[in-house]
Amino acid sequence: VVSTQSTGDSRKSIGILAINSKLHYFNLHKNSGQPQMLVVPDLSEPFIPTIDDLMVNVKENKEKLKELLEMLPSVFESSGDADCAAGPALLAAKEMIFGFGGRVTLMLSRTPSAGIGALKKRTDSGKAEGLTLSPSDVFYKNFALECIQKQVAVDLFLFPNDSVDLPTLSTVSQFSSGSVYYYPNYHCEKNPVMSEKFLREFRHYITRPIGFEAVLRIRSSSGLAIHSFIGNCFVRAPDLIALGNVSPDVSFGVQISIEDAMHENKLAIFQSALLYTSMHGDRRIRVQTLALPISSDPQTILNNLNITASVALLAKLAVNKSSSASLGDAREALQYSVIDPLTKFRGEYHANSKGSGQLLVPKSQRLLPLYVSSLLKSPAFRLQNVSIDDRYNSMLSFKTLPVEDIMLMVYPRLFSLHNLAETWTDKNSIPPRLPLTAEKLTRQGAFLVQTHEYFIIWVGRHVSDIF
Repeated sequence: VVSTQSTGDSRKSIGILAINSKLHYFNLHKNSGQPQMLVVPDLSEPFIPTIDDLMVNVKENKEKLKELLEMLPSVFESSGDADCAAGPALLAAKEMIFGFGGRVTLMLSRTPSAGIGALKKRTDSGKAEGLTLSPSDVFYKNFALECIQKQVAVDLFLFPNDSVDLPTLSTVSQFSSGSVYYYPNYHCEKNPVMSEKFLREFRHYITRPIGFEAVLRIRSSSGLAIHSFIGNCFVRAPDLIALGNVSPDVSFGVQISIEDAMHENKLAIFQSALLYTSMHGDRRIRVQTLALPISSDPQTILNNLNITASVALLAKLAVNKSSSASLGDAREALQYSVIDPLTKFRGEYHANSKGSGQLLVPKSQRLLPLYVSSLLKSPAFRLQNVSIDDRYNSMLSFKTLPVEDIMLMVYPRLFSLHNLAETWTDKNSIPPRLPLTAEKLTRQGAFLVQTHEYFIIWVGRHVSDIF
C-alpha cells in the first residue's frame, strides 16, 4: 500500500477506517507519535472526529502508515464485536474523500449488520430458473450515484465464509465504475491458493495505472445509434458514460442499433473518446476510430461475424437479463441466440436441405452452439449447486472482463506438455491448443488447462519418467 510502486504521484493521500459495531478512525500525522485511534460509536449520524490528519500524504507519512498496518491485526485480535457497520463507514469515507476525489476500497468478511445499509441473509428459494437477482436494498446504489457525481469509485474486496448478498452489495461498485474482488472461504493459512490469489490481485490493484474523472463518449455514422452500454458505469446520456475511475482491467459492451438505411459504397464508422485525468494530474483524451464495410448480403455478414466478440456480448446481455427478469429468462435468451439465427440461415439459404440430418451453420458460427452450451454450464447460468454469491460473482466477471478473459471463462485453453518439443515449433507463438474434450487426456500425458483465473496441471498416472 505504501510502496513506491503504488498508483499515483507525490500528492497521493490515504486514510484508513476500521469497522465493527463502531467506526475507528486513525490519526496518521507524522508528528503525532504512535497512530491514534479515534472511536465513534454513533452509527445513526456518523461524523468525522477531526478535520485534519485522517487523510495524509503517503510520501510524507510512510513510516506512520507502515506502523499502523503492522499494529492493526493486534488491535482487534481480542475483540468479540462481530457486527459490521459497512453503511455508516461508507458515509464516513465519503466525508473524508469527497474533497480529494479518487477511490474508496471497502474490505469486508461478513454481511453488513449494523446501521444504515444493514442486510439480512439472502435465502435461496431452491428454484433456480425463477431466481431474481435484484438488489434487496437501494442504499448502496444511491451511495454509488453520489460518488459518481464527486468522481469517486468504490472498489469492493469480499472474504466471506457465508452469504453476503453480493447482488445488493456490488451495486456500490457497479454504479460508481468500481470493481468487485471475491475470495470465498478465505483463510491466510488454511486456504493458501485463495490467499495467494488475493495478494497477487491486490498488489496489481494498487500498482496498476488508473485514470480519474473520466467520461467516455461513442459516436457513430448516420443510420446508426448507440442503443445501450453494459458494464460498471453510470450512463449520463445515450452515447455518454461517466467513470469515477478507469483502468486497463475492465471493458464495456455497447449495443448499436440500425435506425436508417445505409449505402454499400460507404463505411460504418465508430469513434470513441475517453477523457480522463492521469495519475500525474494531466488531463488527457484518448480517441479510437473504427471503420467497417457495409454489405446488404446477409450471408456475407454471417460469414464475417466476430464470434468471440458476439459470445462476450451475449454473456453481458444475459447477465442484464438475469437482473431485470430471472435466471430462466436469461437461459432462454441464450438458447434462442443459437436457435434463431441457425433456423433463419437454414430457411433462407438451404431450404432444400430439410431432412438431411446435417446441421447447417455459417462458417463463422460453427462454434456458437459449443460456446453457448458452455455459458449455460458456467456458474453464472447453470441451474444446480451454485450459491447466490458465487453465481453473481461469475455474472459480474462476464459483465466487466475483456473479451479474451471472457472466452477463457467460457472455453479454457488446453495444452499438452509431455510432447512440447515435437508440437511447439514456433517459439514466438503460444503452443498449439487441443480441443477441450476428455478423449484428449491420456494417462501417458501431462496437460495444462488455462482459465481466466488459474493454471491447472493434469498429470497422467503413467506419464514418462523423462517428463
